[in-house]
Amino acid sequence: FTEGELVGVQHGFVTKNTWGVEKIMIVSTNPIVLGNMPQQDDEKNNVKIAFMGQVPVKVIGEVNPGDYILPNMLGNGFGVAVNPDKMKTRDYKKVAGVVWSVMGEITPGINLVNVAVGINTNDLSDVVSKQEEEIQALRSEMTELTMVLAKLVPGYAEETGVAIPSESHE
Repeated sequence: FTEGELVGVQHGFVTKNTWGVEKIMIVSTNPIVLGNMPQQDDEKNNVKIAFMGQVPVKVIGEVNPGDYILPNMLGNGFGVAVNPDKMKTRDYKKVAGVVWSVMGEITPGINLVNVAVGINTNDLSDVVSKQEEEIQALRSEMTELTMVLAKLVPGYAEETGVAIPSESHE
């Protein structure tokens, strides 16, 4: 494992495989706090993972502050940046962190970025809330359309069980 590498965590074990794992995390360069510190003679068999804070990460392709960092499709420890507007709901499980700054280009097409880890835990709830509002709006629109159909198409209300409110005449 190398510092700044994206790794997977499965059943408490760190792996270079990032597909289908419980969590995507980043190998730390300089952790302030260590949990579950290994015995001194066993440190080489353990890896320091960032749970919270800022960590440099190597990212392939274009990257901007505010982008989410996900593992790339090759699973080689490099990240890819995804703009928040282009995130799909299923992508949030793969988020390693959020770009705070681009530190510079290592080689053409590969950037070193400063990633905030452990602070985007509520981002998915914002997406779910927005989807909930959209679903409610679609339900209302569907109800209105059903009522229009029930009034315009003979037998529609009876076949679908739609109750047409009676219009009051004053």
